[in-house]
Amino acid sequence: MIFKTAVSLLAFFIFSLSVYSKIIANISEEAYRESEKNLVRVDVVEAAAFYLKSQSDVLLLSNKIELADIYAADYPGLRDIVNSAISNMESANAKYAELGQITENSSYNLTTTDNLKNFDYASFREANKGNSTAAGKACDFLKNGDVTGVYSQLLSDTRLILDRLTIIRSALEKDTMPLTSELWKLNRSYAETLLFGQYVAEIFYQVTGKVE
Repeated sequence: MIFKTAVSLLAFFIFSLSVYSKIIANISEEAYRESEKNLVRVDVVEAAAFYLKSQSDVLLLSNKIELADIYAADYPGLRDIVNSAISNMESANAKYAELGQITENSSYNLTTTDNLKNFDYASFREANKGNSTAAGKACDFLKNGDVTGVYSQLLSDTRLILDRLTIIRSALEKDTMPLTSELWKLNRSYAETLLFGQYVAEIFYQVTGKVE
């Protein structure tokens, strides 16, 4: 079951790499004035690309670890995959840190933040109640117009993921399999952060009238 799920998710995220600019916190640059907007947009898109590549690495890692129950584990190969996941997540984390620096003292576009504050969050939460935690977190930031806080949350989330990836790498460096519970935590962190970022993007697409 874990193997089938990993394969399905891997296929999904490979597809997602071609549409990453619409997945994690996109269009959020519209919350800022023209002088910062393009810088914010570039970092948001690049951070999303690095994040999704890291997640696809981890899904591949999960696939290989699952198969290790039947075939001999390829520890050098597993270490290469986790190192790639870490490298890509470090790049995503750096982009979110940069976003924080850019937007910390930036001025908001008041038209966009007013539209955010007037968005129908109750209906949005109801429509996404199956993933209520991630949807609620996105709503809590945006209903207050706190877009910079979104980037701070993504920075914190990617740091946590890096910590969990380091635990996985430490086990593999000893030619031992990581604890299954650590893999569960890692995959759950990726999924929760992805959902949070996607809900932020969905709200911005609706608020700015760019829904496709």
